[in-house]
Amino acid sequence: MPLNDREFNIIKVIDNRTQRENLGIAQKGMSNKKVAAVFPEDFESYLTNTLEAALPSKTEKRPLIIKVDRLHISERTMATKEIGTCDVSLEFFEEIDGKLYSLGKFKSLIEESSVDVTKRHGNRIMQALETCLLEFNQSDWQLADKKLHLEDPKLLDHPQSQLVFDFNSPPAKGLYLHFDNWLNQTPHETDGFSIKPINENGKIPRYQVLDERKKKIKFIYGFSDGASFYLQASNYLTGGNYFVKSDLIGPYLLFKDQISDPTMAVAFGAIGALASTKTIHIVLNMQNGMITFLNKANMADLLSDHPELLSIHENSKKSLEQEKEIIRLLNEKLLSEPRSQQLSESMF
Repeated sequence: MPLNDREFNIIKVIDNRTQRENLGIAQKGMSNKKVAAVFPEDFESYLTNTLEAALPSKTEKRPLIIKVDRLHISERTMATKEIGTCDVSLEFFEEIDGKLYSLGKFKSLIEESSVDVTKRHGNRIMQALETCLLEFNQSDWQLADKKLHLEDPKLLDHPQSQLVFDFNSPPAKGLYLHFDNWLNQTPHETDGFSIKPINENGKIPRYQVLDERKKKIKFIYGFSDGASFYLQASNYLTGGNYFVKSDLIGPYLLFKDQISDPTMAVAFGAIGALASTKTIHIVLNMQNGMITFLNKANMADLLSDHPELLSIHENSKKSLEQEKEIIRLLNEKLLSEPRSQQLSESMF
């Protein structure tokens, strides 16, 4: 890491991510199955040790602390290539006379396209971290007025607890930039937008979100009208520049769409291409942010820890109406279980 001119040492990493169950979504195997990505050991220990190895401590340098507000990776497959991203947001701190001072926040988004990006997500994480560190190093952090963040630095040893979505309350209206924002109900904007229904295929409702000038709002994860959540289709479909409305909200959000793009078969590990336009269900796992569509294999995975629901599904005609009922029953079951049991059973 080219930071030989630095005047600081990183002595600690604090995990302040809202969603800590995983690092995001990676692809696995020849079928590019979506799986939750995790570090091989504790997040804070792993990153602290990694940065210490990349940036060996130097004498007489100022010891700093890094707070990780976001570290998220994603991988998706297109017709001829794969795209991998890493999104990082860091805040730097210095402890002086028992008080903690913020030295600035820095963000980085790394995107890479290749025939196979899965083996390089570690490289993208390091590139994103390095970009933030370089920008911090080139800033005026040594001269700038420091902002008092905490009177007691020990409080940073207890970052915010894992947030639990309140499914009994209406979702907060607004625009959401990331899954994290949706999970913790912190919209980027809460007003100044309108919803426009569009019907490109004439069967499945699709939507656009417009700003006050009636221009399409792009580059958001989704939005809520205060009752339902609308997911940006580009989260699961290349070129999906529209939104689909949730049919169910719970530990699994359910959406319906029509797909005719053959690359969908590649993107979700199906064998062969979709021969014609097909109506499918898509689910968003509120535990880990994973998005997938409900084919036979994915339904079996989803219900593997719930044999009674799996039996109902296997003995059904597997219609869209029956799929929706299965997800409704699954949500009902998960919401009735203790939080600790949800964590172990709801991973897709």
